[in-house]
Amino acid sequence: MKTIDKMTDQEIYDLTDEQVEKLIVIRCAEEGVRFMDEPPVMKTYGYKSISPSHFFYYLEGLNIAVLDQNDAIKIAKFLSEFDLYRTRYDFVVSNEKLYSKLDIINIKHIPMFDTEDEEIYKSIKDKNDEIEKEYKDQVDKYKENTKKMCEIRAKIWSKVIDVRRKIDHMNHLKVLFVKEYLPLVDHDTDKAMIFFKKAYDVDDDTERYIREGIKDYSLFNNNID
Repeated sequence: MKTIDKMTDQEIYDLTDEQVEKLIVIRCAEEGVRFMDEPPVMKTYGYKSISPSHFFYYLEGLNIAVLDQNDAIKIAKFLSEFDLYRTRYDFVVSNEKLYSKLDIINIKHIPMFDTEDEEIYKSIKDKNDEIEKEYKDQVDKYKENTKKMCEIRAKIWSKVIDVRRKIDHMNHLKVLFVKEYLPLVDHDTDKAMIFFKKAYDVDDDTERYIREGIKDYSLFNNNID
């Protein structure tokens, strides 16, 4: 089967919709587009509910923590009596520098888990991360192939539709020519064409198509209503 680029307009016009779809599949294969189904819904491992074994109390701005809430409160109250500042490292001068005043010491209640529970949780998370990465790769490949296929389909169907409209229009003009203009001049094709071109926009391709189409005029004329 010829590719659409090597077909004449008439060959393209004669294509059925099924043949056009076959041309699209062939073009996709030529350009390396994969024929793949949409990836199924991603399934990940579920996390079992785990409870914290204990807590610690983090004093924001100080980067310290204690295990007892009362101790954290005592430290915060005691230090609030002083002018406290946050610092950060200045790489230009290679030293710590003050950058903002610490007016309030917030205490955060942070849960802690047994090492075994954390390892189980991390193991499941790592597996799910791998599943999600693989699924994303599959979805990206599917979208990429779908996009390429849609572009090829749009390009080929656009060509087919343009040719069908062009030849349908020329067939319409041919019927008008045979039915209305040839009888006016006793079937003198050249004289009828002069009149016809004054009334309609007929380029060289259309004129050639009409002349070729009426060679067997008697047979064509008998099929006109």
